[in-house]
Amino acid sequence: MIKNRLDIVFVISVVIMAVISCVIITRTFEKRTVQERNEEVLAEILEAPNSCDNLGRRPPYSKIRYNNRVYIKKTSNRFCHLVSNRDNVKMLINEEGNELLFPNEYDPAQFLYGGALLLIAVIIFVRKFWL
Repeated sequence: MIKNRLDIVFVISVVIMAVISCVIITRTFEKRTVQERNEEVLAEILEAPNSCDNLGRRPPYSKIRYNNRVYIKKTSNRFCHLVSNRDNVKMLINEEGNELLFPNEYDPAQFLYGGALLLIAVIIFVRKFWL
């Protein structure tokens, strides 16, 4: 089945693709669970972008404190208006109380992205070694 070192590298690459897709699917499922639970909390904003006008290609991060824990959240254009020039923000929290999400941070399309990546990995592996 595996004939040379290049095939070993190929198999490792496909396995990495499959692992990444499983992580994407798992994280999306966790976000969906938090969104469906819909437990809102008021968190204190420690640091946030001053303006949402020019965020650039790399979105800035915000530091948000809730229950004496500091969470660092990526603040893209989609969520910047929630934290910019504010003292507090409404967030969603998971059941364990160790993860905060912005409202509507869950995107069901992430299931599609993770599933597509996994499907591509399986197709590549099958075409390489069984066809």
